Amino acid sequence: MTKQERISAVSQQQPLDGLLRNSSLLLRELGGVVAQLETQVLQDIARLKANNASFAVLQSIDLLTQSLAEMDGTLERLAGAVPASVAVDADLVLGPVKLAHLRRMLADDATPLPPATGCAASPDIALF
Repeated sequence: MTKQERISAVSQQQPLDGLLRNSSLLLRELGGVVAQLETQVLQDIARLKANNASFAVLQSIDLLTQSLAEMDGTLERLAGAVPASVAVDADLVLGPVKLAHLRRMLADDATPLPPATGCAASPDIALF
């Protein structure tokens, strides 16, 4: 048995089309969060004195919202183009994802969630 065969024998395989669809759904949900932030910022600007920087922030948020929607659609189209037989190693793809809720959202129901790799064991959130 080759090294690759041994790795494949122990790793969990996840269908690529499902991973792409889950990624698309995740981007759609994140886009919704950004849209809520944009609404709040717009309300705050309306209450306060608006300046050019305020409008630049709104344009940046709008660009982010549109970009997330475009990536959502792109991943959804990719998922439809990938043969159902194509699978990826869930440990290699999902293990490096630091946020547990993202790993859960990206994993499919049939694939056990791999443990996080290369992440701090602490659930602390790093703020910048």
